[in-house]
Amino acid sequence: MKRQRGRSRNNNHNKSHNPNRAMESNGPGVKVRGAVTTIHEKYQQLARDASLSGDPVMAENYLQFAEHYFRIIRAQQEQREQREEEQAAQRAARQAEYDARKAKQQERNQQPQQQPAPAAQQTEGQPAPKPETAAPAPDNNGGTGPMDVVTPKASPAPKAASEPVPAKPARTPRRRVRRPAADAQSTAKTADAAD
Repeated sequence: MKRQRGRSRNNNHNKSHNPNRAMESNGPGVKVRGAVTTIHEKYQQLARDASLSGDPVMAENYLQFAEHYFRIIRAQQEQREQREEEQAAQRAARQAEYDARKAKQQERNQQPQQQPAPAAQQTEGQPAPKPETAAPAPDNNGGTGPMDVVTPKASPAPKAASEPVPAKPARTPRRRVRRPAADAQSTAKTADAAD
C-alpha cells in the first residue's frame, strides 16, 4: 500500500484539537504553518490580496480554506466550554459534599456531651432522688462559689493473670575508665603549680 503524505489516515473527527498546536496547511499555491487562528488569519489576508489584485476565483478559494479553519476554531471553543462546564459541575458536587460533611461535624460538636450520671446509693427505706430535683453538691471551696469536679481518668485494665510479665534485664554496673596523663611535662607543671 502506498504511503500517503500530508494527510492522516485517522478519520476520527471527534478528536480534541489543541488550539496552540502547530498545524500545516497546503493551500492553493501556498503552504501555511502555525496555530489554527494564525492559519485562518493568513487565508483571510490572502483572500483580500487576491480580490484586490482582480482574481475573484483565487479569493473565493482562499476564503473556503479560511472558513474551514474557522470551523475548527469554533469546534475547539465548544469543546473548551463543554470541558469548563463539566469541571464546574464537578467542583459544585465536591463543594456540596464538603458542605454536607462540615454541617454534620458542626451538629456533632454542638450536641451536648451526655455522660452517664453516677449511680446513687440507695438505702433500703429511701427511694433514689430524681436527677432534676437532686440537691446541689456541698461547696468545698469555703463558701466562695462552686468548685469544678474533676473525675479521675480511667486506669488501664489490669493484665490477665495468665499473661506472663516480661522480666527486666539485669543492669550491668558502670566501669570507671582511668585516662593516662597527657605527658610528663604537663604533670610536672601541675606539680609545680601545686607547690
